Amino acid sequence: MTHYRGFRYVHEILKMLPEMPEPILLSQIFARLTSLGRIHPVSTGVEPS
Repeated sequence: MTHYRGFRYVHEILKMLPEMPEPILLSQIFARLTSLGRIHPVSTGVEPS
């Protein structure tokens, strides 16, 4: 549910931009904005050494 809500917020914000960002930047925007307010960090599967 919260992932959908974050996706919806990002989608609405992007509609306000004069032009759509490049795909790589778009994925970074989605990742950062949908993680705002997250209680638990997402595990990347890579542990720091």
